[in-house]
Amino acid sequence: MEIILNSFGLFLGIIGALLIYIYGVPNKIDKDGVDHLVGYGGDKNEKKLAKKYIHRSNFGILLLIMSFGLQLMSNFL
Repeated sequence: MEIILNSFGLFLGIIGALLIYIYGVPNKIDKDGVDHLVGYGGDKNEKKLAKKYIHRSNFGILLLIMSFGLQLMSNFL
């Protein structure tokens, strides 16, 4: 049982790390949806994209925390 739990924790950790790597630092997206190059008002598509990046990076962090918990629990079974 502990091997399965540990392996599942490792899998969650890998997925979480990939999500953080891909969505962790949205350097081309402004969280307010403002295009700094042109300077006109906010863009709804940019706001949606920024929300998507934030939610997915937060989900990646949650998966990493869960993976550490599962791996820790597997040591005590």
